[in-house]
Amino acid sequence: MGERRCAGCGEAFWPRLQVPDQEYCGKADCRRARRRRWQRGKRESDADYRDNQARAQRAWARKHRGYWRAYRSENREYAQAERERAKQ
Repeated sequence: MGERRCAGCGEAFWPRLQVPDQEYCGKADCRRARRRRWQRGKRESDADYRDNQARAQRAWARKHRGYWRAYRSENREYAQAERERAKQ
C-alpha cells in the first residue's frame, strides 16, 4: 500500500494499514469533509435517518430560540451577505 492523494485537501498521505480503502488524510478539515459526505449520503438513502436528523434539529432550535438572532447581531457581515443573497 503506497502513498495516496487525500479526497479532501489533495495532499499526499500514507493510509493506515488497518484501513485499506482510506480516502481522506487525518487533518481535522478532511475528517470533517469525510463526515459531511457520509451524512449527506445517509440522508439521501435512509428515510429514518433523515427523519431523525430533522427532528433533532427542530428540538435544538426550540431549546435555543434566540441563537440566530444573536448570531446575526454579532456577525453583521454574514447577516448582510445573507440579505443580499436572499434578494437574488
